[in-house]
Amino acid sequence: MRRIALSAAVFAVLPVLVAFTWPGTVEWLCTRGIKQYQAGQFEDAEASFARALEADPDNNTVEFNRGTTLHRRGLHDEASEAFEAAGSGGGPELARDAAYNRGNSRFAADDYEGAIEAYRDALRLDPGDGEAKHNLELAMRRKNEQQEDQDQQEDQDQQEQDEQQEDQEEQRNDEQEDEQQDDQPQENRQQEQSPRNEQDSSPDRQVPEGELSEEQARRLLNALASQDAEMQKLIRRSPQRQEPREGVRDW
Repeated sequence: MRRIALSAAVFAVLPVLVAFTWPGTVEWLCTRGIKQYQAGQFEDAEASFARALEADPDNNTVEFNRGTTLHRRGLHDEASEAFEAAGSGGGPELARDAAYNRGNSRFAADDYEGAIEAYRDALRLDPGDGEAKHNLELAMRRKNEQQEDQDQQEDQDQQEQDEQQEDQEEQRNDEQEDEQQDDQPQENRQQEQSPRNEQDSSPDRQVPEGELSEEQARRLLNALASQDAEMQKLIRRSPQRQEPREGVRDW
């Protein structure tokens, strides 16, 4: 087996060339796993490679093949771990291909930072790997886009949070205004009652039509008394008149 290229998204499978092998041996399980992989039976292929690893845990090629089937099953985290294990103890070519496939698994998981790191590892082992360069550029571009989307989402979340805080503050202000308005009529009633009480005790309070208040009566009496005094003065100054008497005619 070779590796996945993002541009083609296809595995190139290299069968294990063996002569006759006994069923259950590592070679037989590996051969069966490759046939199952070629038939699209990725779950069965992964099981075959897993059984082969039980018999030979240090076989980096089998670990690489198992990682490839895990990737095709969509288990990208498990695939990345398998590729990392395969590349840690194999030769330079296997380590390069394992790093490349690990980059593809991280890319498929939207872990562009991890993909960039893996493709760089592949390029350190083979600077002329054009597919690794292509995928590295693609991963870096996706990472920038992802960061921009994340920044926009954070700005949107912050804006929504600010709007929610403003709405809550406005609601609190409205509630406080409502509470003040609820208290206002009672205060007005108390203020209205006070002037009426003062008016009740005031000399100038209004009285029903046709009736005189005490103050009005006092003023009227004073006025009448004043007028009476003036009249008394006039009477005293005017000449005395004789009133006619009964039974006497004026000729």
